[in-house]
Amino acid sequence: MKSRFLRWAAAVMAAVMLAALPAAANDYDDLSYWEIAEIASEYDNISDDFLDDVYNASDLNDMISVEKFQELAQKHYVKLEFLQRFFSDHLVYSDYGQYIYDPVDTSLPLSNYRREDFTQHANGEISYTSPEGVRALKGIDVSKYQGRIDWEAVRDDGVEFAIIRIGYRGYTKGQMYRDARWEENLKGALDAGLQVGVYFFSQAVTEAEARAEARVVLDCLEGYDITFPVVYDVEEAGSSAARTNGLSVRQRTDNAIAFCETIEEAGYRPMIYSYTRVLASLVDLSRLTDYGLWVAQYYDAPFFPYDFQIWQYSSTGRVDGINGNVDLNLSFVNYGALS
Repeated sequence: MKSRFLRWAAAVMAAVMLAALPAAANDYDDLSYWEIAEIASEYDNISDDFLDDVYNASDLNDMISVEKFQELAQKHYVKLEFLQRFFSDHLVYSDYGQYIYDPVDTSLPLSNYRREDFTQHANGEISYTSPEGVRALKGIDVSKYQGRIDWEAVRDDGVEFAIIRIGYRGYTKGQMYRDARWEENLKGALDAGLQVGVYFFSQAVTEAEARAEARVVLDCLEGYDITFPVVYDVEEAGSSAARTNGLSVRQRTDNAIAFCETIEEAGYRPMIYSYTRVLASLVDLSRLTDYGLWVAQYYDAPFFPYDFQIWQYSSTGRVDGINGNVDLNLSFVNYGALS
């Protein structure tokens, strides 16, 4: 068994040796312990126990097989953002605790956001500036759970757009409801000069239900001038009693298309929101390329491989004018400039 001292010595050498190491993402060659240790040093929650196991499982040349590395990553439940950096041709996500390595479909439009273009700030916010100097817009999304909002204070804190929940469908009986503060929030955000979009939390089980959800949104938008997308929020309910349990990939995708088509026919820009596991395994992205994507990934930088336009990166943000937590987002598209 290799000693902790030798492991530490190898890690010290990593900064010098890393540049000379071959890439190990796309060709699935064995991975270098030095590379693993160097990348792990960027994170504060990669345990010494994991690194010890990796080092002890590596050969005399400090190389470890991809299969063994994945086994140890699963054993220690290492951070997915860290793990993703070794497998750029796969999307790595967790399916109820089981790590999945989903090959990237290169026939789909791909994301080109680079990790190095994201900046972490002391207040927990993240900003992005493209290589061409284009800055992503700072935004939030809200519902009744944020309570009464001081929208002028929100604006003065640098928020440039807000996405307002219009309503939702219940996950057991399927009844639709309007958010208790949808109109208050919509008017407040617009009056404060923010760009505004809206979303509906769907639990549709048929295309007809999805179109009905879209019509609720359109009824609420009458008389309002919004520039950001109208979003179909597709998620699992997380309950054994949910009526959407067992819904097929085809049906979920059909429902999303039905909602988006209805929104588009009314002259608005449709979009789909969800998180990695749903987008990777519960809908067919190849049939949704006509619509924008709003992706939730709560990491230091997004690693969703397919093209998306809005990134939700935190559910515990803090913004002036809102008591308590709020979702934080970046929009890589200035929709107001497109209108």
